[in-house]
Amino acid sequence: MHTVDYLDIEFDLKKNSYKPFKKPNNEPLSVHKESNHPPSVLRPIPKGIARRLSDVSASQDILQEAAPVYEEALKKSGFDEKLEYQPERQQRRNRRRKIIWYNPPFSGNVATNIGKEFLKLLKTHFHERHEFRKIFNRHTVKLSYSCTKNMATIISGHNKSMTRTSRPQNENERTCNCRNKDSCPLGNECLAANIIYDATVSSNPDEETRKYVGLCSTSFKDRLAVHKQHMNNRIHRTKCELANYTWNLKDAGKRFNII
Repeated sequence: MHTVDYLDIEFDLKKNSYKPFKKPNNEPLSVHKESNHPPSVLRPIPKGIARRLSDVSASQDILQEAAPVYEEALKKSGFDEKLEYQPERQQRRNRRRKIIWYNPPFSGNVATNIGKEFLKLLKTHFHERHEFRKIFNRHTVKLSYSCTKNMATIISGHNKSMTRTSRPQNENERTCNCRNKDSCPLGNECLAANIIYDATVSSNPDEETRKYVGLCSTSFKDRLAVHKQHMNNRIHRTKCELANYTWNLKDAGKRFNII
């Protein structure tokens, strides 16, 4: 075997080369140029594809051989750019700054330039003589649009929430899946969820008694398994007070019983 495929790159071990790889019958797709996305998201799509193809191509000839498939996908999405080979770029030194980001949701149906108006307000209310000018200025406050959910996603999420809350209770629904019903930790109700439970810890020989009260959103049986994991592994002792207390008893050499 002389070639190895890994993600989107194919290594030729015999020729000591590499080139872009895609699965057979897998046609590349791209976001359409007229989709409801911020311009800062749509504009760099062709450049980003060219950058990635250049990174996984050993030479310009290899990229030109693989480019037509991706150029056709871009053309179907409304882009006319040609994919060109980009040499390996030098790493830029990025200086860390304390930036405050404002991320308004983007919609192509909104005619108002939200970003422009926001920056005008910033300049108006935090002028050069303002005491907070050093904190709130064009260098420390940046704007980047956020993408919102499309209508199909909103409707799908709404339908799921409605069907989840209005689902009738099944009388035959299991409340316990223990093999031995007599050893069920909750009296054949171990699959109950969203409950408040308590545990009493008695230690010997001082006969001290402590009570732990907890709330679980999962089934009680799953929560009990998590408690056992925390009490059996020291690295998890700080994840709940019950485990932390039992580990303190173990460290003190005391025996204890949990009911």
